[in-house]
Amino acid sequence: MIVSKTDIKGRLTHFNDQFIAASGFIEQELIGQPHNIVQVNRGAAETGSASSQVLSSAQSLSAESNRLKLEVGKSLATVRAA
Repeated sequence: MIVSKTDIKGRLTHFNDQFIAASGFIEQELIGQPHNIVQVNRGAAETGSASSQVLSSAQSLSAESNRLKLEVGKSLATVRAA
């Protein structure tokens, strides 16, 4: 079971070892931090991963688009020559 406690302003004051393990931080980094630091960290990683996937897909589409442009150009040249 993951356990954490915060003060009235939402800053971490107590947590168990399971909370520390799930957070990806060490105990000293968590004390006094906003409780949502764990979600923010996870969200940033997910956003970075998604951005990387989008960029990779865009680069693939761009390369495919350039290849298709060349093939269409060759086809048009063949039609014009005929």
